[in-house]
Amino acid sequence: MITRIAWRNIWRNKRRSWVLITAVAAGFFAFLGGMSIVTSFEDQMLDNAVRFDGGHVQIAADGYHENPNVRRAIDDPAPIAAALQGLPGIAHESLVQVDGMATSARRSLGVMITGVDPEAPVGTAHLRQSLVEGEMLSGTAEGRVLISTKLADQLSLEVGQRLVLMAADRTNEIQSAAFRIGGLFRTGQSAVDDRRVFVHHDDARQLAAYDTEVTSFAIFVDDEDALDAAVASITAALEEAGIATANLEILTWQQRMGFLSAMYEVIDVFSLVLLIILFTAVALSLVNSFLMVIFERMRELGVMMANGVRPGQIKRMLYLEASFIVSIGLVIGGALSVGLVAYFSGGMDLAMFAEGLGDFGVGSVLYPRIDMSDLVLGLIGIVVLVFLAILYPALKASRFEIVDALRHT
Repeated sequence: MITRIAWRNIWRNKRRSWVLITAVAAGFFAFLGGMSIVTSFEDQMLDNAVRFDGGHVQIAADGYHENPNVRRAIDDPAPIAAALQGLPGIAHESLVQVDGMATSARRSLGVMITGVDPEAPVGTAHLRQSLVEGEMLSGTAEGRVLISTKLADQLSLEVGQRLVLMAADRTNEIQSAAFRIGGLFRTGQSAVDDRRVFVHHDDARQLAAYDTEVTSFAIFVDDEDALDAAVASITAALEEAGIATANLEILTWQQRMGFLSAMYEVIDVFSLVLLIILFTAVALSLVNSFLMVIFERMRELGVMMANGVRPGQIKRMLYLEASFIVSIGLVIGGALSVGLVAYFSGGMDLAMFAEGLGDFGVGSVLYPRIDMSDLVLGLIGIVVLVFLAILYPALKASRFEIVDALRHT
């Protein structure tokens, strides 16, 4: 009976009820819709960072992260590659990274020369997706280089033209080699497009005066939420193969990329603040409306209590009314959020902000996604705040004196 009365009560004043439903729907939509865009931002930051900067987990010589240079190399990478081979949910590629100089007939620029293995399972997949002109590196060292369209403009070069790369090798001797530009890429990330060039790892070894050495292994995992387990399995596999892990550093992206980890913490705080602001506004609207409701229906509540309705049932009735309003609002807000994500499933073009987004390692197209943790956080947040918001009006209504309530006009 109390449930039926509560349902009918919310439609006695349809305008007020729809105002409250709209407030709940707008708050939930603003939270979920906003967080879906923020989640897309996070996804791209992480994906681009790990693809172009050492993977989810990086294996390097001890001290390489603090002082990355060609003198800190993994001298015998073959046993490590063999130990990593076949680990479930893990792929890897070897990298040779050398600080150097790119020189054309017009000017010279400082660059990071990255040698990759085109035959690796993950290899240059991230570059292939970003290629806008020319061809990818082949399985043999052919003296070809991939550079960004931005570097090509700065150096006044085109595909097929010659570029000279110079670097200090592991003995501090200057090495140089001429390359043909095989392709141009555009990632949208300032850190990559501004100074990264890619060559075959054998060409990079020549510049570093390496034989078979590499500077690091980039490891990619299928389950990004289980990095600690991945590190444990990698360490166990290396030790089982008789490799001294004390001479290596095995670091996750959180340990290597302090700025990105800090960004994630800031975004978590932002989501909590957004939830509190939006849902507090909704809660205040409910408090105001339900205080008006109980004083409008004071005589009616007195009649109910005079007929034996207990104070606890009065409180339950008001909570049910609030629950019905909030539930309808959540359904509408959730549907609008899903609609927003579906509408931008092909990507949200933010080309006008491309330069600023590139500084954060994000491309100009975002793909909104609703994360289940945000959905659960939103539902818990609004339920808690609504409970607190209705507490005072419900207590007030349940404590009316029957005689005073019946006299109220």
